Amino acid sequence: MKTLLEIRKKLKAKKPTFLRTDSNRKKYKNKWRKPRGLQNKRRLKYKGHQKNPSQGYRSPVEVRGLHNSGLELINISNIKELDNIKKETQIVEVAARTGIKNKVIILEACKAKGITVSNIKDIEKFITKVNDKLELRKKEKIIKTTKKKKSKEKSIKKAEGEEKKENESTDSAESDKQEEQKEEILKSKPKEEKQQKQTKEKNTAVAKEGHQQSSVPGNKQ
Repeated sequence: MKTLLEIRKKLKAKKPTFLRTDSNRKKYKNKWRKPRGLQNKRRLKYKGHQKNPSQGYRSPVEVRGLHNSGLELINISNIKELDNIKKETQIVEVAARTGIKNKVIILEACKAKGITVSNIKDIEKFITKVNDKLELRKKEKIIKTTKKKKSKEKSIKKAEGEEKKENESTDSAESDKQEEQKEEILKSKPKEEKQQKQTKEKNTAVAKEGHQQSSVPGNKQ
């Protein structure tokens, strides 16, 4: 098995990257397409031109699709998939799409069962790093929530203070108006009293004159 893996390694080192024709002139979405042109130099395998994929670049059948360690590589995204794995002949690769928390749970299960993981070298180090990050996130969340609460309380207090000021200003304005009205009433009262007194004095003067005229003999009506 080791000799076959070494052969595969040598073959893969010689293997070129197969690019599509005219990839140096144009940008293609697909990396490879079989050349079908009648005068295509690559299809005709002329010297100095890029080579096409062929069976000679293929790895041996016994080692084909295996990991560098010689074990069968299996991609995993759940803990349930670990139940069907044979640790003697298979190696695990945690999928990139899995979340951090699920990844930690899978790695802990692999460590407990003694299953090797290909894409993570030191499991303990990775778990400690992730736990530290999660703790920092929790602390940051708590700090953010406390800041938000404080800002809300401040805004509420400001709004209440502004309402109080407005109410006080309205009350003071109303009280000022009432005082002004009272002052106007008080000012108008003595004028009315004076007018009434003057009218009374006039009336008394007229009455006296009439009485005096009536008291003179020969002036009785």
